[in-house]
Amino acid sequence: MKKLELLKVRTILEPLYKNKLLFDGAIAGSVVVVVCSFAATFDLNEQWIEWAEQYEQWEIDELPLSLSIFAFAMVWFAWRRLQDLKATNRALYQTQQSLLSEIAQRKQAEKLEAEIRQKVEGNMRIQQARNARDAAIQEMGEFLMFAHHKAEIINIAIRRTQAILPFESGAIYEYQGETLRHLQGWGELTQEISVDRSKNYTCWAGRRCQIHIETCPDGVIPLCARAVPGIQVVCVPILTPKGIWGVFHFCRVIHIIEEQQELGIDIKEINHLAKAITDTLGLHLHNLFLKEQLTIESTKDPLTGILNRRGFKQTLNEHGLLQQPKVSFAVLIFDIDYFKIFNDCHGHDKGDQALISVVQVVRDVIRTEDIFCRHGGEEFVIVFPNIYAEVATERAEQIRSLVEHKVIKIGQNQFKNLTISIGIALYPEHGDTYEVLLKHADQALYAAKQHGRNQVVHYGHLL
Repeated sequence: MKKLELLKVRTILEPLYKNKLLFDGAIAGSVVVVVCSFAATFDLNEQWIEWAEQYEQWEIDELPLSLSIFAFAMVWFAWRRLQDLKATNRALYQTQQSLLSEIAQRKQAEKLEAEIRQKVEGNMRIQQARNARDAAIQEMGEFLMFAHHKAEIINIAIRRTQAILPFESGAIYEYQGETLRHLQGWGELTQEISVDRSKNYTCWAGRRCQIHIETCPDGVIPLCARAVPGIQVVCVPILTPKGIWGVFHFCRVIHIIEEQQELGIDIKEINHLAKAITDTLGLHLHNLFLKEQLTIESTKDPLTGILNRRGFKQTLNEHGLLQQPKVSFAVLIFDIDYFKIFNDCHGHDKGDQALISVVQVVRDVIRTEDIFCRHGGEEFVIVFPNIYAEVATERAEQIRSLVEHKVIKIGQNQFKNLTISIGIALYPEHGDTYEVLLKHADQALYAAKQHGRNQVVHYGHLL
C-alpha cells in the first residue's frame, strides 16, 4: 500500500521535475502546505513528543506518509539547490579561469610587444649611429679630397678617426724601408716614448696585409710588440695601388669592450669601420702621390731635377716678389760655353752628365730661398731675392769660378776647364716685370759671350 502511494507521488512529481522552476516551486509550496496544516491541526510540541515516543517503537518507514513526503521533498530540494550551486560555481570558475588566462595572455603579449619595441628601438639607435659613422667617413673623404699635402691628410685622418672609432689611443705609421715611422696620433700614442716598441717594431698587419687584432692574456708572449695585458690592439694596413704604405694602429682597454658591444660596436663593426677609414686614407694618399708626380713632371726638369720654365714661372708667382716694391732681387742667366762642341766631341750622354755636374755645383752654393731653373738646353736662370747689386755680382763670380775649377768625372774620363758665361739684371733698376728682367739679363749674357766668354756681365754696365 505504501509503495503504491509512493508511486502515485512519483507520478505527480515527475512532470514537475522536467520544469526546474515549476518543480522547485511545487516542492516549496508543498513544504509550506504541510507545515501550515500541521500548525493548524496540532499542537506541535505535544505532537513531536508523541512522535518521539512512537519512534522508539516504529521503524522509519512506518512514519506517517505526509512526513516522509515532506522529508523527501526537503532532501530533493536541497540536493537540487546543491547541484545548481555546483554548476554555477563551475561556470564561475571556468569564467574566472578564462579571464585569468586571457589576462595572462594579454600581459604576455604586452611584455613581448615591449621587448620587440625595445629591440626595434635599440636596432634603430644602432643603425642611426652606424649611419652617422658612415657619414663621418664620407665627410672625412671629402676633406681629404681637398688636402694639399701629406701632413694635412694625416691630420684630417687622425681627427676624424677619433670621433668614429671607440679607441682611447691610435697612431698612423709610414713605412720607411723595413721600419715604421710614427707620424701622428692621439691618446698614449700622441708621441712615441719607446723607439723599440714604436718606430722599429715589426707589424703583423704589415706582414700579412690584413687587419691584425690581438688581446694578450697574462703569461702569454704577444705577437704584436704593442700588445700588453688588459689592452686590445688593432692594426690595420694602409694599402694603396702601389702596395702597403703604412699602418693605422689602435688601442683600447678590454673592460670597456662589452659596453661598446651593447652599442652595436662589436669586432665585426670595428673591422668594417677601420677598413673603410684606411681604404679612404690609402686612396687619397695615392691620389696625392699622383698629383705630386704630375706636379714634378710638369714643373721639374727630369734630367737635373731643378725647376723647368713652367715651374720657374709658377714659383715666381708664389713668391710674389714684384708685389714687394721695397725688396730688390737679381736675375742671373748663364749657359755653358761651347757646349755644342762638347756634345759633338763626347756625345750627348756625357753632355747630360756635364749638365748634371754643373747644376750640382750651383745647388751647393745657392740658398734655399733662391730660385734655380733650367731655362732650356744648356741655359739656366737663378733669382736671388733680397740682394744688392754688389753681392749678386760676387755670388755670380763665385759660381763661375767653381764651375771653371770643377773636375767633372764621367765614367773613366775626367773633364776640366768647363766654363760658363753669366748675365745679371736687377729689380727694380733694370725692369719691373720678369719678362723685362729676363730680357735684360739675356742681353748681358750675350755681351759676356761677345767679350770672350767665362765672365760675368752686369746689365747696368751696358747702359
